[in-house]
Amino acid sequence: MLQSSDYIPLLTTGFNVCFAVYCLFSFSQKKRGRYYLYLALVSLCFSAHLVLIQPYIKQQLNPAFFSLTNSLVQKGVVLFFYLFELSFLNPPPRSYLRYALYTGIVYMCGGVLARLVASGPLSFLHEWYRGGFMYLDIAILLLLIFYLWRKTNYYERLVLYGLLFISLLALATYCGENFYPLADIGLTETMIRQIEISGGFCFFFLAILNREQEVEKEKLKLQTKLLQKEVQLQKDIIAERERISRDMHDGIGAGISALKLQAELLKSKIGKNGPIHNDIDELLHTSEDMSISMRQMMSELTSGRESIDSFANQALIQAKTFLHKTPIQLQYQLDLENKDTVISRHALRELVFCIKEAINNIYKHSHASHVFIAVIQKEKLLWIEIKDDGIGLDAMRQTGSGLHNMRQRMINLGGSFELLPASAGTHLRYTLPV
Repeated sequence: MLQSSDYIPLLTTGFNVCFAVYCLFSFSQKKRGRYYLYLALVSLCFSAHLVLIQPYIKQQLNPAFFSLTNSLVQKGVVLFFYLFELSFLNPPPRSYLRYALYTGIVYMCGGVLARLVASGPLSFLHEWYRGGFMYLDIAILLLLIFYLWRKTNYYERLVLYGLLFISLLALATYCGENFYPLADIGLTETMIRQIEISGGFCFFFLAILNREQEVEKEKLKLQTKLLQKEVQLQKDIIAERERISRDMHDGIGAGISALKLQAELLKSKIGKNGPIHNDIDELLHTSEDMSISMRQMMSELTSGRESIDSFANQALIQAKTFLHKTPIQLQYQLDLENKDTVISRHALRELVFCIKEAINNIYKHSHASHVFIAVIQKEKLLWIEIKDDGIGLDAMRQTGSGLHNMRQRMINLGGSFELLPASAGTHLRYTLPV
């Protein structure tokens, strides 16, 4: 039959078990530190001790079994407490506190072994353990307090407050009866021990929470520093790209301009009917293509994105430049729902290459007299259509490398390339999400 005095131990046991379950969950599911595991084991061992010492439980157990089990769980409380302090505080290697905690852990493991053989021929080991335990425990406790006394981190201060709280109540339990009867103020040694351990759990748990908050702050600071370095790296990359662009303009660009100038001078000297007039025109056309390609690469180096309106105008200029010396007439349609929509420079360059390839094929193979180019953008889709009134593509050219390259470029951009049926000539469509 439960007495009124039994409810406090039961409540304390329930609190300790719930606390242990939370710590175990945090360790196993949230991948927290091992100190969660050790603190949970301290709580479970102390809960087992509270259950064992209840009169209605103690009466049901064999005295030898009770003595052995209760002794083991008490040793478990101290052993796992040392492990918790070692894992949570993580003292420096070769520090006096680390050696002291290692000594305590080894001593408590020896105590467990000594208790298991206490009834045999090695019973003297248990007596030897009992004689030294109190002094070793007090020494480790004092070293912990001395170590934490100089610390400034708040979570370490909380551990210190927990140790002082445990020490004061342990001292009250040990010396209290010499100064006043505990029963006169409604307390028992067991009740004080419950308050001592439960209060220590609260301090240690607050220390864990505070440490994790500090770790998160440090992570945030580190992420901020990494972001700042990334921003600086991007600035350095942009500066280097601009330098390369300037070098290309001053070096390669000047060379291409000189080549064009020399070709134009040569063309003016030989006249329109010279034997190599067409070759010089081809040379001028090639140099103009090189100049346009170089400007596109320079633009790609100095900026990462460009508006669709700018791209459409560049495509129109390139098509006009290519076709102005040919008999092919150019018609152009521009229908942009949002002219400020931007696309990457890489996508722009690939689309320009596709348009250039299509126009070049029309000029070489189609015998067309008219070319129609449409650039249309609606909602989140951009498509470009190129149609001519030439002789169309035969089966062999439909599988040629030019069409294959255009299709592959569009696939790499996440878009598509289609060869549409046409009553006359060739009809191409390039589609790209934007």
